[in-house]
Amino acid sequence: MSSSTVETSISNGSGAGTTSNHQTCQQYPKHSIALTASQQQIYSTLRAKYPTLTHLQRLMIIFSKKSMQKSLKCASKLELLVKKYELDHIDEHHVEELLRKKMMFALPSHLVHTKDGYGVLTFLGGSFEPGTSSEKTIIQTTYYLIETLMRQNETNLREGIVFLGDLHNLGWKNFDLRLEGLLQKIFGFLPIRFKKAWLLNSPWYIKMMMAMIKPFMTQKMSERHEVCSSHATLLNYFEKKYLPKEYGGNAELDMDAMTEEYVRGLTEWNDRARRERHDNMTEGQDPDNEEHIDEGQDPDNVETIDSCAAGDAVTNTESEHQVEDDTSEDMD
Repeated sequence: MSSSTVETSISNGSGAGTTSNHQTCQQYPKHSIALTASQQQIYSTLRAKYPTLTHLQRLMIIFSKKSMQKSLKCASKLELLVKKYELDHIDEHHVEELLRKKMMFALPSHLVHTKDGYGVLTFLGGSFEPGTSSEKTIIQTTYYLIETLMRQNETNLREGIVFLGDLHNLGWKNFDLRLEGLLQKIFGFLPIRFKKAWLLNSPWYIKMMMAMIKPFMTQKMSERHEVCSSHATLLNYFEKKYLPKEYGGNAELDMDAMTEEYVRGLTEWNDRARRERHDNMTEGQDPDNEEHIDEGQDPDNVETIDSCAAGDAVTNTESEHQVEDDTSEDMD
C-alpha cells in the first residue's frame, strides 16, 4: 500500500530535542509521520474542510477515528471546542496558576510508560479545588497536557495513552458540580484514545459507584476501567523501572521541576500554535471559513458545544450500536 508523510513537531522517543531529562516541554524537533494512502486522503480532506485545526490535531483525529465519516464528525466537534475555549491560544497566566496546583501531570514518556509503551496522564483528585479555576482554564490546561503527551512520542499519538487517577485525600471538598459537563467536553470532543484507566487509593464511595456503573458498560469499556486495590496491580502493566516510585516502581520524578517545565513551555506552545495558523493561511486555504457541518448532520446539533455535550450520546450518533462503536474505539 502506498504511503506518504506529514511533518509535525514531536519527539523521536529518545528524549532528544528537550530542555531537560524530564521531557515535558514543547521544544520538539520536526518528525515525519508516515500515513497510508487512506490516512493521507482523510488528512487532506480535514485540511481543506477545517483549516483552523493544526497538523497535530488532524493527526490525532486520523489515528483515533480511522474512518472518513468519524474523522469529519470529530473534527467538527473539536473545532467547536477550540473556538469556545480558545485552544489555539491558551491563557498563560491562568493555566500557569492551575499547573502550579499540581493536580494533573503528563508524565515524561521516556521515564514512565506501560509495557506497551503508552504514556501516562495522571490526575491527583485530592489536589482539585472546585471553584478556584474557570471551566475555560481547566479545559485549556487539560488539552495542553494531552498535547504534550501526544508530542512526546509517536506511540502516544498513534496508539493512545493511559489514565492514572490517584484519589488519595479525595473528599467532598474536591467535588465540583461542573465535573460531569467538563468530562463530557474533554473526553467527548478531544480526539484521544485511552487504552486503560486506573483509579488508585479510592475511597469507599468511589468503589461502590464504579461497582454500580460497570454492569452498564460495554465489555471493552469495563475491561479498560479498573479500581486498584493496591499499587501492586500496576506491576501487571508497567515494568518496575518505568513506574513512579509513589506507585510501587523505581522511577523517580521531580514533580516540582516538572511543573516548572510545563510553565516554561506555555509561551513556546502559543508561539508554535501561532506559526501553524500562519502556515495554514499560506497553504491557500480560506481561514475565514468557520462554519463546517458534515453532510447529513443536523445543524442544530453543532450550534453550541454545550448542546453537543449534553446530548452527545443521542444526537451525534445514528443508533445505540454506533455509540458503543465510537466509545470502544476511543478506548481501544
